[in-house]
Amino acid sequence: MKNNKRFLIYGFAILLLIIDLIVKLFLKNNMELGDEIILIPNLFSIYYVENSGAAFSILQNKTIFLIIVSLFCLVFLDRMIVSSNSKLENISISLIIGGLFGNLVDRMLYSRVIDYISIMEFPVFNLADSFIVIGVIIFIYCNIIKKDDVKE
Repeated sequence: MKNNKRFLIYGFAILLLIIDLIVKLFLKNNMELGDEIILIPNLFSIYYVENSGAAFSILQNKTIFLIIVSLFCLVFLDRMIVSSNSKLENISISLIIGGLFGNLVDRMLYSRVIDYISIMEFPVFNLADSFIVIGVIIFIYCNIIKKDDVKE
């Protein structure tokens, strides 16, 4: 059962990785750095930028450090698979792993991450970032909020 669970979690993570990489490859091949496609004026656009740091452009040009942190996170998440006890938690782990792999591939290939989703004045991000954020929110729900509800 453990191997089947791991297979499903990594299978979903790889699917997310493939989606992320296809979008990034499409943008890299069809847009110039700094190009913007406005989809909803003043709200949503595709804006091709590259980030050599982490979220909100922190840790600029610390690629090796960010790769090492990503690898540690992946090892931690792999160990979490054994103790995960719900389908929702497994989905959260898949989302985080898929997102980490998406940004890790960028860092290893280009020493930067390709970002392209621009919503209003929020910093530009990508699908991998979205997978990570959604996965972390679900993981927190499963491990903190939901457990607190059970205790009461």
